[in-house]
Amino acid sequence: MSSHPSLATFVLGLFDLARLGLGADVERLAGRLGVEPALARRALAELDRRGFVDAERVRLTLLGLALASSLERERARGLVAPQALPAANERHAPGRAA
Repeated sequence: MSSHPSLATFVLGLFDLARLGLGADVERLAGRLGVEPALARRALAELDRRGFVDAERVRLTLLGLALASSLERERARGLVAPQALPAANERHAPGRAA
């Protein structure tokens, strides 16, 4: 795995751990993705800021679960996961196209 995985990779990593019934923590997520725990912590903090993850509990939020489900469908079709994720409030902000 690249030393700089996308934020989408972390979302899918959490989704995979949940589907496997494995408890998620920073070390397990980092190990699964082949990154340093410090990088996983930074990614979780950014995803928390955007509303996709509860970084303290190392879990997807409902919004994150919806995103992970969508990314999983793309992954199953062989499409590359997006490199950038919108902030949760960017999806329906007034004056912006959906």
